[in-house]
Amino acid sequence: MINKVYNYLINLGAHDLTNDFDRLTKVLNILSVVSIGIITIALSLNLAIGNDPFYTVNLIAASILFGSILFSNGFGKVILSRCLFSLLSPVIIGSIILFIGGNFSQSIATGAIVSISCLLFKSKVKFRNFIVIFNLFCYLIPTVYITQNGPLLGIHDIAYDEIFILFGCIVWIVIVFNIYEAKFRDYMKILKKKNESLQEKTSELTRFNYVASHDLKSPLTNVINFVGLVRNDLNNKNYERLPDYMNFIESSAHRMNELIEGVLEVSQINHRVEHARDKICLNGVLENVINSLAFEIKSKNVKIKRAKLPFFIGSKFDFVTLFQNLLQNAIKYNRSEEIKIEINFEEKLEKIFIKVKDNGIGIPKKYSEEIFEYFKRLHNHDEIPGTGLGLGLCKKIMHKYDGQISVDSIVGSYTEFTLEFPKEAVLFGECEINLIEDKFEHAIGLN
Repeated sequence: MINKVYNYLINLGAHDLTNDFDRLTKVLNILSVVSIGIITIALSLNLAIGNDPFYTVNLIAASILFGSILFSNGFGKVILSRCLFSLLSPVIIGSIILFIGGNFSQSIATGAIVSISCLLFKSKVKFRNFIVIFNLFCYLIPTVYITQNGPLLGIHDIAYDEIFILFGCIVWIVIVFNIYEAKFRDYMKILKKKNESLQEKTSELTRFNYVASHDLKSPLTNVINFVGLVRNDLNNKNYERLPDYMNFIESSAHRMNELIEGVLEVSQINHRVEHARDKICLNGVLENVINSLAFEIKSKNVKIKRAKLPFFIGSKFDFVTLFQNLLQNAIKYNRSEEIKIEINFEEKLEKIFIKVKDNGIGIPKKYSEEIFEYFKRLHNHDEIPGTGLGLGLCKKIMHKYDGQISVDSIVGSYTEFTLEFPKEAVLFGECEINLIEDKFEHAIGLN
């Protein structure tokens, strides 16, 4: 219960802790809660031992000040709470010096207030400078006065007050230091992650450029060679083999066009917004993909059974690319009289799984990793056409969502691709998911 109250208080007005402004709001809340605790102990001790009326009034005023800071943050008046801390705290300290004396602990408190205030208003340079000057005046004027005339109420030696003020200021500084140290660690983690991502992209780009240039060069070389043969036969007036040569040239040109389109698709994936936050209905996305493949589904006697899918957070185009490539592969690499495709949805622990299973020709286990490389093909282009880019694109997309794609297959029996997502990518509350009854109620078979 106490922990819940504490967490509630320290997060007042702080909605996004990745934002530096909200992070400072949380710092001020923590300082206020800790200060109220220290003031409560000091007030209890003062009433029990010395019972100094003026000191009691100042402690109560300080507790009201820190309570007001929490109250202001709770109602979204964040700037007001910062002004209360930076402007009223030195007034309370100055009044203590003026009425009952004391310099050492009050000077430490003033230094701590100035340091924290500079953080709170670091983006407002003029106001920050004003706060520094104001704090100095609140400390120096009463200090100079009591040096010449003495405190207005005489010197009061309050039991343990220096200890409490010193302890409170040290706690303030430690809290600020720890929070900013944590922030620094977070920044270093982000920097390390981005560094690793950059290295991975550089390495991937190098591999991609090498393979792409090799694969693009092959059909281009064929075109050049066959054009040479055509020229020779034309010079020799030998027209018998010209139709075959033209067929080879046309086939190579189409192959090059496929590869260029594939390269452009990879480029679009790489330049697509990394963190799109759209709400996507996967049922709708899958429906659109199935409709776009209607001719192949009808002509090849394909039956698709699918579970109800939830809403996801991300880019619609990414999920279109995923489903389109997986369904096209399930149809393309299948020699069954009736092609069967099942799309399942599972939730396990903190992971979400979407599985696409078919009764196709299967994939040998030794290629279960290689098939996700760009331009990697297990079949001759003349046997089964394609660019070898589809599964590489799927892997790239899954990495964007901190997910993974894997394959389980038995040659001649089935192939099952598994898309593994972190649970936070799914909006469970927004979509009814029924995985028990009528799991495959929507079956598509266009015969």
